[in-house]
Amino acid sequence: MEFVDPPPEERGQRSKRWEEIAETLRANRGKWANVGNFSPGIATAIRRGKYKAFLHGKYNDENAAHLHMKQHWEVTTRKTDNGARNDIYIRYLG
Repeated sequence: MEFVDPPPEERGQRSKRWEEIAETLRANRGKWANVGNFSPGIATAIRRGKYKAFLHGKYNDENAAHLHMKQHWEVTTRKTDNGARNDIYIRYLG
């Protein structure tokens, strides 16, 4: 056993995939896109501003990140696999 502090928490996505998705959506303002099939919690995390790729700048305040998402993005889902997964649709409002 070793007594050490945990490393700092990294918030948001760990994949460059989300950066590419957000960039493509920004280039196609107002158009819905099915970004994939994921567990239901992913859409909630995106809506709340937990995925940095969708934010313009750094938000240390969760409320500010959530507000940014509400103002600039729309996220909706459609259940698949008897509700175990969701198709996630996102559009950039600008």
